[in-house]
Amino acid sequence: MTFSRLALLALLLFAAVGCGTADVTPQVSLDPPEEREPLGPVSVPALDGSGPLEISANGRPLVLNFWASWCGPCRAELPDLQALSAERDVTVVGLLHDDVPGAARAFADELGVTFPLGDDSDDALYSRFQATGLPITVFVDADGRVASRWFGPLDRETLDAFVDQLA
Repeated sequence: MTFSRLALLALLLFAAVGCGTADVTPQVSLDPPEEREPLGPVSVPALDGSGPLEISANGRPLVLNFWASWCGPCRAELPDLQALSAERDVTVVGLLHDDVPGAARAFADELGVTFPLGDDSDDALYSRFQATGLPITVFVDADGRVASRWFGPLDRETLDAFVDQLA
């Protein structure tokens, strides 16, 4: 088979496999309850400089999102996190990583972000979750146990799927 035929075959195969429907449910999974580690007491400086930001589940699911204003995928998912925070019974907390606090606050204000934002400049939480790159989202159950980590951007449908499983 010639190279051009192989290339055409590969393209057709990619198109056939890569084409899905918009109705596909995101494949999300949580760690079994018995394997979940407690989040424990967590405190980071509030991004607005108002003092410490105490982070806990408080009897409802908690979504921790590590982001930066310079991160394109972070910027794209922030409106979905804001909508999730406003529309669902879940606590969302944004945790700044490797960014200038003033730039991040300005971007969050521009988008109208109302959920709490913390500054993880010392990387205490970021390294705790073996994070690499951005964005990273950590899902905590209502009992305060880490149920899942997602490395990379999330869309609203996937965020909702995680929250549905946590409920």
